[in-house]
Amino acid sequence: MDANKYIKRIFFYWATSFVFVSLAYYIIYFMAWLILPSTAVINIFACHEFMPCYYGDYPAGYMAIPCFFYGIIATILATPFAKSKIAGQIFITTAIMVLTVLISLPVACALEIYHFRVRKGYDFGWFEMLQEGFRQVYPEGGWLIILHSFPLYSIICVIACFFITKRGARIGFGKPSTQSA
Repeated sequence: MDANKYIKRIFFYWATSFVFVSLAYYIIYFMAWLILPSTAVINIFACHEFMPCYYGDYPAGYMAIPCFFYGIIATILATPFAKSKIAGQIFITTAIMVLTVLISLPVACALEIYHFRVRKGYDFGWFEMLQEGFRQVYPEGGWLIILHSFPLYSIICVIACFFITKRGARIGFGKPSTQSA
């Protein structure tokens, strides 16, 4: 497979995953607003009690981070995904989701630290924020953010990951040649 098909595949994954999670986020946000219209802020994502909910204030950036890493990981695993039976595809989808979360959490945490430091007027360096993101996420339970997030959003995204990965895995598999050698 040539580089052009990898590029098409990764851009497909980036674009479709971001459009999907954005639509899902805003649909769920609107549904929650219809149910609880008097609530000033409705957070689809879990928020820390001791910090403002920056990913509620700036959702696009926090949704783009896992979409970016999903695109890279799904592109790498698309060929084995396409060649697998359904059980293998489910396993590969699970691996894609776990790897995406493991890689995305410290980067999203670094973005949260950035928003916190900008709001407080602190100096910051990106490398130090990324290091601090790694230190905060893994030992202190960044997984709690996922476990406490709105379950419907998470379930919808897992199902979408399977179908987006399945569609993207077809990119580069053209029609079989009818010419005989």
